[in-house]
Amino acid sequence: MATGRDDCRVLGWSIAGAPLLAVVLAMLAGRSVDGISVGQAVGLGWSASALVATWLAVFHRTRRRAAARPETAALWAALLCGWPYLALDGRRQGAPARVTRVTRRPATVGLAALLLALAATVPLTDAVTRPRLTFDRVRLNADLAAAIRAQTGLPVTVSCPADASQSAGTLFACAVTGAGGSTSVDVTVEDDTGRYSWRLD
Repeated sequence: MATGRDDCRVLGWSIAGAPLLAVVLAMLAGRSVDGISVGQAVGLGWSASALVATWLAVFHRTRRRAAARPETAALWAALLCGWPYLALDGRRQGAPARVTRVTRRPATVGLAALLLALAATVPLTDAVTRPRLTFDRVRLNADLAAAIRAQTGLPVTVSCPADASQSAGTLFACAVTGAGGSTSVDVTVEDDTGRYSWRLD
């Protein structure tokens, strides 16, 4: 019996802290995913946090020693969102006092965590999000045209994508037009400084 109550206590506090997980995940996404926008990072963070909170709430429900009063539809619906679930679970009528105390304090802390996360997620994610560096298209076109002419002896015109990323490992193709017809050049970005290698098709 004590083990069940201990499990519920741990799960209750975990649900309460789920909003803070959204902040951490949003910051990690903004920092590690090149070119992601702040809004996308925040959306990913909150979506993942909501899934975790729902999973914890469902697990918490299976561990709860149910009171004699039947479960309400509102309580089951609240499983979709962590804090409302804690708030409703902590106020159940007919539940023993030792049971409701397990969730009343986490519900209070969970509300504070939710408000803090809502206020902090966007500015903190914005502060760590990596800007998406792209090549100067005009310069890249000219440099590739000069390199191809030096290798083949033929004057060509090169047209690369306008948003070609400088991130290491990026692959993109540029159109090449010359007296001999049209082809393409495959560009591989070697490192984050923008150093690249190229190969004519």
